[in-house]
Amino acid sequence: MPTGVKKLSKEWRENIAKAMKSNTNCPKGDKNPAKRPEVRKKIGDKNRGRVHTKEQNEQFSKMLKQKYKKGLTVWNDGIKVDIEKYPNYGMNGKHHSEKTKRKLKLVNIGRVSPMKGKHPTEEARRKMSVAHKGQVPWIKGKHHSQETRKKIKKARAKQVLPIKDTSIEVKIQTFLKELGYEFFTHQYTNIIHAYQCDILIPAKNIVIEVDGNYWHNYPIGKDIDHVRTKELIAKGFKVLRLWEVEINEMTIKAFQDRVRGIA
Repeated sequence: MPTGVKKLSKEWRENIAKAMKSNTNCPKGDKNPAKRPEVRKKIGDKNRGRVHTKEQNEQFSKMLKQKYKKGLTVWNDGIKVDIEKYPNYGMNGKHHSEKTKRKLKLVNIGRVSPMKGKHPTEEARRKMSVAHKGQVPWIKGKHHSQETRKKIKKARAKQVLPIKDTSIEVKIQTFLKELGYEFFTHQYTNIIHAYQCDILIPAKNIVIEVDGNYWHNYPIGKDIDHVRTKELIAKGFKVLRLWEVEINEMTIKAFQDRVRGIA
């Protein structure tokens, strides 16, 4: 019994048979009442939204398997299928005819099948190599030219990152305002490993870095931070690095002493 179609009762079949006898428009070869449009519509309306149980699905599966075991054949586009060779034909997905397979083979010549995973064949690799000669293949990521890198660097220098200051940055900025220092935040530093410093006091040529414990690897510090400190000192700047753990307990007087110590 096909999925989604309920078996008709004996009384209903008799009523349909009577109606068919009185209907002269019924096609001569159409002996199955369930094929008539009006009957199909009634069946569809009655069974709309109906979901078979797990037991019913298992019964359908057993019935189909028994049908195939008996040697019954399945036809697809006029081609006879060997049931012994393909016992699960029509049950596990779509099976193309030989004619359709030939068409698909012609269309997919030179293509890498998605069913074979992300590893292309040797032939496909050679074709990709020829196509990308003198270029970096897209599968290895995009590589910018030196000119493009310079443009990106200049564009990033104008961006203010991060957009929102952290709580420890705000605390140090508040101290500087109360002490009357003129300062700028997130200023681009023109060094080898260029970046935006947290705070710059131009009058005293001081760069203040407010380092979070987690992001800057407390208490050792990140290698890039040490490199940038050396490059800033070589450029004539005085660098004051403050850790989050000391800023949280720092008073304005203690901060003033630290600034005066390097000024």
